[in-house]
Amino acid sequence: MGLAEGQPPRGGGLPRPARPIGLRGPRPAARGGLRPRAPGAHPARGGDLPARRRRRRRRLRAAPDPRGPPDRPSRSGRRPRRRVLQRRRARGGRPRYRHELGLAADDVLVTFAGRLTGDKGIRELVRAWTRLAPSRPGAHLVVAGRVDGPDPEGPALLAALEALPRTHLLGHVEDLERLWADTDVCVLPSYREGLPLVVIEAAAAGVPTVVTDCTGGREVVDDGTTGLVVPRRDAGALAAALERLVDDGALRTRMGMAARERALARYDRPRLWTALEGLLRSAARR
Repeated sequence: MGLAEGQPPRGGGLPRPARPIGLRGPRPAARGGLRPRAPGAHPARGGDLPARRRRRRRRLRAAPDPRGPPDRPSRSGRRPRRRVLQRRRARGGRPRYRHELGLAADDVLVTFAGRLTGDKGIRELVRAWTRLAPSRPGAHLVVAGRVDGPDPEGPALLAALEALPRTHLLGHVEDLERLWADTDVCVLPSYREGLPLVVIEAAAAGVPTVVTDCTGGREVVDDGTTGLVVPRRDAGALAAALERLVDDGALRTRMGMAARERALARYDRPRLWTALEGLLRSAARR
């Protein structure tokens, strides 16, 4: 039989020092559900405190972002992207994505950001780009998004996008503000939308958008002023709107400036808080 910690070994000599409770190391008694603790004593936690802090940091890094979709954990440990308009990067910064994709400064980037599902209008986008691309060699389509879980259409939509000319599939992009800084036109041909945040973010970066006439699209884009609105499920109208913006740099600039002004006027955080405060005060007086 082995001796308990703290008892003198056979043959005399000094007793073996007991391990301070709380230090990392094998604890046979703990495995049986018991904790070796002296009566009335509290465990000393100092020995394993650094390790516990490291474990806590790892748990925090692996935790999902509560402000985003539940299936998008922050795997990198970086702070999640904040949807605050006043912190948006101004356009004209370092062209990161153009450089990484090997594009020229005068190439026109059309960006779609969202889930790769049928109700996002991917089929119409594929048909529209098939019509547009052959006659406009400087136009590039950038797709930031991924297939939405078990969507049966997902693999076919992804394959159709991969087959398009001058199309760059980036997968999930965390730093969308950097991508908007390089983008010339945003496109969101959805069948339905609530409040399309990607359009608001693009507008805050000075990017005009082509959207469909679904409820959310009509609410965030002023047709002919901050972007263009086309009918849902109409690939021809979508192609014509994209061609118009790809071909006219002055129109893109004018609409982009108007889009930014509109986004800051309607969705800037201080303005939203002021409007909410006014609404609550009005409700309290009733």
